[in-house]
Amino acid sequence: MAIGKIHPACKQYLWGGEKLIREYGISSPKTPLAEAWVLSAHPDGDSRISFSDMVRFSEGTASSEGSGIF
Repeated sequence: MAIGKIHPACKQYLWGGEKLIREYGISSPKTPLAEAWVLSAHPDGDSRISFSDMVRFSEGTASSEGSGIF
């Protein structure tokens, strides 16, 4: 089973700040950062899941997983 990293949908509004970046480690080029939808399937902002350079073990064999985002 592969493990993925979730990338939140980030929202930039006037009332935002840097607390989500500083205290929760949210990575976003948007400032001020007002909201981070960490796990979202909303039309206004989907979260992304990325897989990179992982190894999957099945039935005693190992195979390398490629990079990708969906």
